[in-house]
Parts: sequence; C-alpha cells; structure tokens
Amino acid sequence: MKNIVLIAVLILSGIVKGQDTVKNYAYVVVPNQYEFLKEPNQYRLNELTEFLFEKFGFDAYMEGSVPEKLLSDPCNGLRANVTKESGLLTTKVVVTLTNCRGAVVVTTKEGKSREKVYEKAFNFALRDAFEDIEALHYKYEGKAKVSKSQEPEATKSKVVKEDVAVTDKKVIKQEVSVAPVNVWRQKLHVKQVDGLNYEVLDAQGNVIGKLLYTTASGVYLVAGADAMVYKMENNPNWIYFETTSSGMQSIGLDIDLK
Repeated sequence: MKNIVLIAVLILSGIVKGQDTVKNYAYVVVPNQYEFLKEPNQYRLNELTEFLFEKFGFDAYMEGSVPEKLLSDPCNGLRANVTKESGLLTTKVVVTLTNCRGAVVVTTKEGKSREKVYEKAFNFALRDAFEDIEALHYKYEGKAKVSKSQEPEATKSKVVKEDVAVTDKKVIKQEVSVAPVNVWRQKLHVKQVDGLNYEVLDAQGNVIGKLLYTTASGVYLVAGADAMVYKMENNPNWIYFETTSSGMQSIGLDIDLK
C-alpha cells in the first residue's frame, strides 16, 4: 500500500512539474543590463534579446517599460537572463527564463560563436542559443492576458509600427525577390517608402531588397529572407546577417541609412 501511495505521489509530482511550462506565462521581462556586461545594453545585446523573443511569439518588454496592468500580476510573467559561459577562443552564452519564485522554467543550449569581434560574437551566439527558444513554438495557453495591442495610448505607436512591418513582410515575400548576398557587397542606396521601411537600391537604381522596421533600435529585417541588417554600436557600419544551410554569414554594407 505504501508503495502504491509513493508511486502516486511521484506521478502527481511529475504532472505538476510538467504543467509549469513556458506556455503558462503571458510575457517576458528583459533586464537592461546583464551581469557580464560593463554597461546597460552593451553591444545592444539586451535589445536583441527582446527582439528575438518577439520574433518567436512572446510579448517581451525591457525592464522599466512593462505596462502597469501586467505588473499587477508579476507571477504571470517570466524574467529573461543571458549568462556568459567560459570558453577558449569561443564566445558562449545561455538564455534562461525564471518565474516570480526564482525557479528556472527554460534553459537553452550554449549558443556559440568563434567571431573575434565581441559585438558580432555575442550577436551570433545569442541567435544560436535562441534556436531552442524557437523550438518551443510558444503560444500562450494561460488565462487572458494584456497584449501589446491593449497597451495604453502612450505605447501604441510602437506596436502599430511593428504590425505594419509584419504585414509588409508577408506581402513583400510574394512581390519582391531578394538579391543574393554577394549583390549586397556593392555601393548601396536606400529610399524610405512608407515612413518606416526602406527599399535598398543598387547603383543602377534596381531594388535588391527591402528593410523592415522592428522595435529593436538599429535592427531591420530583410523582407523575404532569413536575414537582418544591424547597425553596430558606436560604429557607422551596417552589417548584413543571413542564416543559411551551412550556418550564419555576415558582410559589411556600404550603405547610407540614417
């Protein structure tokens, strides 16, 4: 009889533990600075974290910008963190999500990069770690939540811009073919087309792609491709990142984008 009771307790414990999944939480809070960084949002890593969570279906907010309606129920959200792991000649990071009790709900694999430039290395490593976040196929399954579309008027403008970008991306995928990455190595020009997004033109005035606005500062998605254009911190150069079957590649762009 004792054995039966013990087995029942173990099964019940497993069920309860299994129920605490990321899909039970409505939003994610991203800190303004990680412990291994020397200053807030260094290398724009915190902004990139927020952007990647948004990309994979989460409602993500930088610390200090969480709507009051969500703050009234802090245990309905998760807190993100990125830690730097030790590695010889390799940059390694791990992403974790913890609940209001401090319990870890998600831990990703070690995202890795062998890039020598810190900003690029952390960018690549973080995106590598986020492959595990993407694999979660997150969709909120808890009680009704306050989404970004229900935020106060003061923050709605950011949401509208993001929605426009997403809508444009779906349309442009059908209407605009994206030039191969080697075409982006030439001198490029940009033309703002709707107050948010940009067309990228070559020297002959041909459209080779379109950059879509995101809420992450200095980050644009490339319509119709698994790629983005990113402005490096304290650097006038823009970098084109593209994910291919053989991994991620990047090139510097000769582009005038204000």
